Amino acid sequence: MRISRDMSTLLTGVYEAVAEPEAWQPLVTRIARALGSHSCQIGIWSSVAGRSEKIGWTANYTPSLRADYAQRHYLRDPWLTWVRRIVPGSLVTGDVTTIEPKFTESEIYNEYCRHLGIYYVIGAGIGKMRDGAVANIGVHRERSAGPPGERQQRGLAMLVPHLAQALKLREAIGGLRVQRSALLHGLESLNLGSIVLDAGGHVLFADPAAESILRAQSQLSVRNGRLRLRDVSEDRQLTSLIEDATFAMIRGRSGGALGVRIIPEQRLSIRVCPLPQSVAALHGPPAAAIVFLRRSPVGSTGLPRSLAQLYGLTPAEARLAEALANGRTLAEYAALMGVSLNTVKTLCKRLYAKTGHHTRGAFIRDVLENPLVGVLSGDGRAD
Repeated sequence: MRISRDMSTLLTGVYEAVAEPEAWQPLVTRIARALGSHSCQIGIWSSVAGRSEKIGWTANYTPSLRADYAQRHYLRDPWLTWVRRIVPGSLVTGDVTTIEPKFTESEIYNEYCRHLGIYYVIGAGIGKMRDGAVANIGVHRERSAGPPGERQQRGLAMLVPHLAQALKLREAIGGLRVQRSALLHGLESLNLGSIVLDAGGHVLFADPAAESILRAQSQLSVRNGRLRLRDVSEDRQLTSLIEDATFAMIRGRSGGALGVRIIPEQRLSIRVCPLPQSVAALHGPPAAAIVFLRRSPVGSTGLPRSLAQLYGLTPAEARLAEALANGRTLAEYAALMGVSLNTVKTLCKRLYAKTGHHTRGAFIRDVLENPLVGVLSGDGRAD
């Protein structure tokens, strides 16, 4: 089928909306005009959530009408049942009486649909989304405009598969945005900055916390796209750690950590870790390593505090965790603290429950191998 220039431009707009959420609104207006209409809406109905998410709508869906619909008409709307029955990829046409013979006498028609200028409709099931949700599109015409013709039906049929692909891409990108936002929020709550590096050690991304740390001191900076330390000896250590992390699969090493004094009262803990290939593939240029940064007072040990932050431990549980990580047995810890062995065993059970472990060996291994423990505790010793 030959695609007109106008339709080709419209299809381009469909895929542009994937990367720009705000572009769906003008896109829906363009779709309506291309199909000889003033009214159009794209939405996703989720039976699990029991609600419909509106992706885009034309200007006739005013804020007051949308609010009135949500408050008064939503649960009594016979269109919802009709829309949910549309098979993805198929088109349906008709007028409001197709749904319900006496629909023009109903409150929802006279107080909502009539104000929107909706009488004739051509709709389509776009496709199934995550968790069984179904995307659909409706293009509407006023009674005086007459029913949609064959040209409008062909145009919508051509659009539907592209809308399906675009909405699936939108869903995938939206999931990545949520993950990224959650990760940044988590790092921020731990007072950590993170910097992503490529295989050549070049900086690909620095989160706001890392940018703040870089601006606030002069020992660590980005020069020629790479992380560099002012002190020559420390800079060599950092370069070596980055090389170990970015070539972890070849060298069999996993990066490491070092501590740098940035002012007399404060040190900067730097932890360099390789990125798994599954994570690295999510970035444009291949990401190979991540650098965690944290400022801490000079002389603070910080291990109990870091364990409490990471696992949500009480002070007593964090002290026991530190003792286990340092090789003490439960009996030794009980004697040291002057409490019974049963008390320590009970405390240990709570500790394992919170950290998701069942044995002391698994817990200690996790503490020793977790890169965040070292950087949060201010442990600047290189591995």
